[in-house]
Order: sequence, then structure tokens, then C-alpha cells
Amino acid sequence: MTGSMNSFEQVMKNIDLKLSNLNKRKGVGATLEGVPDIYKNILISQKNLVSKILKENIKDIYSLPAGEKTFDRPFIGNLSINAGSVANLFGLFIQNTPFYNISSGLNNNIEKYVRNVFNDNYDYLTRLKPDEIVLFEGFLRPFLESMAIYLRSKFEQGDSDNMDNFSNTCSFCGSEPSYGFLKSDDETQNYLMLECSKCGSAWRYYRVQCVFCGEEDPSKLEIFKSDEYGNAGLQYCKTCKNYFKIIDLRNDQTLIPEIEDILTIPFDIWMHKNMPLEISANAVL
Repeated sequence: MTGSMNSFEQVMKNIDLKLSNLNKRKGVGATLEGVPDIYKNILISQKNLVSKILKENIKDIYSLPAGEKTFDRPFIGNLSINAGSVANLFGLFIQNTPFYNISSGLNNNIEKYVRNVFNDNYDYLTRLKPDEIVLFEGFLRPFLESMAIYLRSKFEQGDSDNMDNFSNTCSFCGSEPSYGFLKSDDETQNYLMLECSKCGSAWRYYRVQCVFCGEEDPSKLEIFKSDEYGNAGLQYCKTCKNYFKIIDLRNDQTLIPEIEDILTIPFDIWMHKNMPLEISANAVL
């Protein structure tokens, strides 16, 4: 359990960094009608959740299975999870979030939802309302992020390559990325980095390729920029009519992509109003 405790400590540090960064950037999201505050409350609830886990040292939240490990499915499907221990913490989590009127379906069946997600059955979430999905994913984020950190620390380079396979889905939990970002360090400067909103994993992807359909023709991939949201660009694919947000960190690597994604939601709204779209690329919309 020591390894997982260390990973929860890293999650706590990440949450504190997000809260600090959000406070510095709060003025940017002034027109978002409370969205940054909802996001802040979720971060605070995540922090309280991790604090309790670290304080009480809850036993065997997750563990690697005995025997040979296989990676023919997302890493999450190879872990043993104590769904009951996780579900018992849900009440603590919602105390500080603005989602008090949750349906009995989520509240009474939280362990069943937890078990389905950790068995790589994300389709189960379609039974929830949009605001409940935001709440439930916020609740699960510390566990998923901790597991991702824990597993990366366990594998040698040969196995960790599974986390960097230029896929359009997360190798750890199987989810689609919510946004991408650009950095200027040696390892990532020639790539678009994709980030998973469910577990926080990031991996390299092709700079010129649609994340949804794989279109590689630059003439069919249009980039929209805004003076107001200069660090964000929207890549619109004329082939599949979907768009993907890309956060540019090359001039300011103190920014956090997850927070910039929230603060630039008005740009998403503009896209929804002005371009024909097949799906929403932002869970908040």
C-alpha cells in the first residue's frame, strides 16, 4: 500500500497546484457565470477526499493482480479495486460540491457505478444526467490519477511505452482526451500532447492529424484563434465536423491545461454557435 499512498500524496500536490493556478487566473473566467467556482469546489472536494485517504490509510483501495500482467486492454482493467471502500467515500466528496440534488440512481447505486467504471465499462455512465457525470468523474479523478501514477512507477521503460503509443484514447483508462497542449521541451516540442480528463495521463500524438477521425490533410484541418483567448486554439476537422481544443504553453509553461480548458469555455460556445458539429468536445457544454 505504500506505493499507492505515495501516489495519493502526488495527487494532493497536483490539486494544490491547480487551486493556486486557478486563483491566479480567476479574472480570465469572469464571464463564465460560476463555472470556475463549480470547478474550484470540485477541486476542494477532491482535496478533502485525498486528505481522508492519507489520514486513515484505507487498506487495499487497489492493487496489481497476482501473476503475469497483460496489456491488451486499458491498464485500468488489470487492477483489483475495492469498490466498496471507494463508494463509501462518496458522501464525503459531495459535501463540498454544488450538486446536492443528485438522483437516487447515483446515490443508491454508487458502488455499482464504481465497479463498472473500474471494469472499463464507461458506457454505464450514460445512465446519469450530465451534471451527475461531472460530479461522478470529479469523485473518481483522485483514484484514477493515483493509479496512473502508481502504475507508471512500477513498470520499466519497455512497459511504460504502452502509455505513449500515439493513440487517440488513453492507454491507462481507455478514455478519449478532452484537449491537447503544446510545450517547448525536448521530449514534446515536435508533438501534440493529449491529456485525459479522467485520470490525468498525457501522451504524445501527431501535430497534424484529427484526433477523432485521423484526417491528415492540412487543408481539411482549420485552426481557429481568438485575441481574447490567445493561448487556446480550436482545430476543426472538415471531414468529420468535430473540433479539438489545443492549449499553447510554449510561451508560458506555468499554465495548467486543465484549468485553461475551463477558462476558455466561451471559445467552445462560439464554436458551437458558428460551425456545424457532430459532437461536443467539452463535457461542460
